Amino acid sequence: MPKHLARKSTPLPVRPVAASLDDMAFRFFEGCDPDILVGGLTGEEALAIAADLVEIRHPQAVCSYLFGSAAEGRFRQHSDLDMIVVETDCDFVGTHRLVHMGCPVELHRFSRRAVLHALQSGRESGSHNVAFGLAESLVVTDSTGLGAELKELARMIVRSRPAPIGRSFARDLYRTALLSILELSANSDPDERFAMVAALHPVMMNLHLRTEGKWAKGHKWAVRDAPAFAARLTKALRLAHRTGSTEGLATLLADTVQGWQAQAWAGTDVEFQAAVPPSRDHSAS
Repeated sequence: MPKHLARKSTPLPVRPVAASLDDMAFRFFEGCDPDILVGGLTGEEALAIAADLVEIRHPQAVCSYLFGSAAEGRFRQHSDLDMIVVETDCDFVGTHRLVHMGCPVELHRFSRRAVLHALQSGRESGSHNVAFGLAESLVVTDSTGLGAELKELARMIVRSRPAPIGRSFARDLYRTALLSILELSANSDPDERFAMVAALHPVMMNLHLRTEGKWAKGHKWAVRDAPAFAARLTKALRLAHRTGSTEGLATLLADTVQGWQAQAWAGTDVEFQAAVPPSRDHSAS
């Protein structure tokens, strides 16, 4: 048995938290197997860990999935296992992080009703993380056949194209992004800025990709679908997190909605001009 499949928890040395997203993320990996953190995990080992997690922690699950980098052979340094567990009914529905067999895991728990609702609401809103996770996953356990049915439903959803973005939905996304940017600019606490940056990223990406007529798949998927925008967004978010400066984010938001007519933003509580980059001074001419 590979050494990182033994049930252990090898603490990593504690180091100061630096002002970067990568170093902040280090907190999530405390107590993990160092061999796993450097990318030393095969697809077969990832499936074994996922199956063991379900057996030990969620024996009542009707189906479970492994998706993301481990399922696609892209497990690299500081990767984690992305899992979905579906139970007939459960008290907790949501996402939590844990360490199992020395491996960091991001676990998404749903009741049967909740996962169906997530697929339907994602179809309507354009935020399709659950559908893409299921559609491109590996089935870990499936005691009733529901796992295969949900995966096929997710595949049907992601093969379709999103409806054209409506002005009301676009306006809500825009207002959320702008308010977050304004709040970021007034915040001096690095930990709070980190949380705000993490929440702002999918909103900005969703607005961009929906405007372009594509599904918003979340951070890693978005980098593939919109690399130029993702690069600008990542740079602006890092700056906002480190220094609190949001000029880059404001400029990017203005560029993102530039193709929309001005009246699309009428009725928001914040002036659109707040996100427009400073104009050049032409008074000398």
